Amino acid sequence: KIEKYELTTGAISSVVDQQLTLNKGGSIEFFTIDISKIEPSHNIIVVHVIDNDGNEVMGHSVSLFAPPKELSLPNDAIVETKSISIPSKGNVIEITLSSDKL
Repeated sequence: KIEKYELTTGAISSVVDQQLTLNKGGSIEFFTIDISKIEPSHNIIVVHVIDNDGNEVMGHSVSLFAPPKELSLPNDAIVETKSISIPSKGNVIEITLSSDKL
């Protein structure tokens, strides 16, 4: 299941809800999503992998379509910065934020 989160309101809407068969040891599945209604500075995409019993078996994979400095957040959304770390490999910056609005 892939969902779109509206950053300013916290609204969640479905982008794709597709059944896939994943084999033990790994699988690759391809599908297409319509990103025309995703506003880069207002939305993030969250992916859920759910088993046949309805349990989430993979954590959220969040895709940002805009750099963090360009995201539209409510003025009082950020209440605490939990952690900021820069991994030693690559140029990925991981930032965890907490909000009472999202």
